[in-house]
Amino acid sequence: MLGMMEMASLVDDTALRRTMLTFVVAGGGFAGVETIGAMNDFAREAVRYYPNLREPTFASFSFIQNTVILPELGERLGRYAQRKLAARKVAIRTEHE
Repeated sequence: MLGMMEMASLVDDTALRRTMLTFVVAGGGFAGVETIGAMNDFAREAVRYYPNLREPTFASFSFIQNTVILPELGERLGRYAQRKLAARKVAIRTEHE
Protein backbone atom coordinates (compact mmCIF):
# COMPACT_ATOMS: atom_id res chain seq x y z
CA MET A 1 0.00 0.00 0.00
CA LEU A 2 2.81 2.40 0.80
CA GLY A 3 4.42 1.55 -2.53
CA MET A 4 1.22 2.46 -4.36
CA MET A 5 0.89 5.68 -2.38
CA GLU A 6 4.49 6.55 -3.24
CA MET A 7 3.97 5.91 -6.97
CA ALA A 8 0.61 7.70 -7.00
CA SER A 9 2.15 10.76 -5.39
CA LEU A 10 4.44 11.07 -8.42
CA VAL A 11 1.69 10.76 -11.06
CA ASP A 12 -0.04 13.83 -12.52
CA ASP A 13 -2.89 11.95 -14.19
CA THR A 14 -5.85 12.12 -11.79
CA ALA A 15 -7.63 9.08 -13.24
CA LEU A 16 -4.49 6.96 -13.03
CA ARG A 17 -3.84 8.14 -9.48
CA ARG A 18 -7.40 7.20 -8.50
CA THR A 19 -6.93 3.73 -9.97
CA MET A 20 -3.65 3.26 -8.14
CA LEU A 21 -5.30 4.23 -4.85
CA THR A 22 -8.35 1.99 -5.07
CA PHE A 23 -8.17 -0.86 -2.57
CA VAL A 24 -10.76 -3.67 -2.46
CA VAL A 25 -11.14 -6.59 -0.04
CA ALA A 26 -13.43 -9.49 -0.87
CA GLY A 27 -15.41 -10.94 2.03
CA GLY A 28 -17.04 -9.21 4.96
CA GLY A 29 -16.34 -11.73 7.68
CA PHE A 30 -14.08 -11.02 10.65
CA ALA A 31 -10.86 -11.11 8.59
CA GLY A 32 -12.17 -8.93 5.76
CA VAL A 33 -13.65 -6.28 8.05
CA GLU A 34 -10.51 -6.12 10.16
CA THR A 35 -8.31 -5.93 7.05
CA ILE A 36 -10.22 -3.11 5.34
CA GLY A 37 -10.48 -1.16 8.59
CA ALA A 38 -6.75 -1.43 9.25
CA MET A 39 -5.87 -0.51 5.67
CA ASN A 40 -8.15 2.52 5.80
CA ASP A 41 -6.76 3.75 9.11
CA PHE A 42 -3.15 3.14 8.07
CA ALA A 43 -3.46 4.97 4.75
CA ARG A 44 -5.27 7.94 6.27
CA GLU A 45 -2.46 8.31 8.82
CA ALA A 46 0.30 7.83 6.24
CA VAL A 47 -1.11 10.35 3.73
CA ARG A 48 0.45 13.24 5.67
CA TYR A 49 3.85 12.07 4.43
CA TYR A 50 2.78 12.44 0.79
CA PRO A 51 2.15 16.14 0.10
CA ASN A 52 0.81 15.43 -3.42
CA LEU A 53 -1.99 13.29 -1.98
CA ARG A 54 -4.77 14.95 -0.05
CA GLU A 55 -7.45 13.81 2.32
CA PRO A 56 -10.36 13.09 2.29
CA THR A 57 -10.62 11.72 -1.25
CA PHE A 58 -7.09 10.61 -1.98
CA ALA A 59 -7.99 6.91 -1.87
CA SER A 60 -10.96 4.60 -2.13
CA PHE A 61 -11.50 1.66 0.22
CA SER A 62 -14.28 -0.85 -0.29
CA PHE A 63 -15.14 -4.45 0.17
CA ILE A 64 -17.55 -6.85 -1.40
CA GLN A 65 -19.83 -9.11 0.61
CA ASN A 66 -22.90 -11.02 -0.56
CA THR A 67 -24.88 -10.28 2.63
CA VAL A 68 -24.67 -7.92 5.57
CA ILE A 69 -21.10 -7.82 6.86
CA LEU A 70 -20.08 -9.89 9.86
CA PRO A 71 -22.86 -12.45 9.37
CA GLU A 72 -21.41 -14.41 12.31
CA LEU A 73 -22.72 -11.69 14.64
CA GLY A 74 -26.20 -11.38 13.19
CA GLU A 75 -27.88 -8.77 11.02
CA ARG A 76 -28.30 -6.08 13.69
CA LEU A 77 -24.63 -5.95 14.65
CA GLY A 78 -23.59 -6.34 11.01
CA ARG A 79 -25.60 -3.27 10.03
CA TYR A 80 -24.10 -1.36 12.97
CA ALA A 81 -20.59 -2.26 11.76
CA GLN A 82 -21.53 -1.17 8.22
CA ARG A 83 -22.63 2.23 9.50
CA LYS A 84 -19.38 2.63 11.45
CA LEU A 85 -17.25 1.73 8.44
CA ALA A 86 -19.27 4.02 6.16
CA ALA A 87 -18.63 6.88 8.59
CA ARG A 88 -14.90 6.15 8.13
CA LYS A 89 -15.29 6.38 4.34
CA VAL A 90 -15.22 2.65 3.58
CA ALA A 91 -17.65 1.63 0.83
CA ILE A 92 -19.49 -1.66 1.25
CA ARG A 93 -20.97 -3.47 -1.71
CA THR A 94 -23.52 -6.18 -0.93
CA GLU A 95 -25.99 -8.01 -3.13
CA HIS A 96 -28.71 -5.74 -1.68
CA GLU A 97 -27.00 -2.49 -2.70
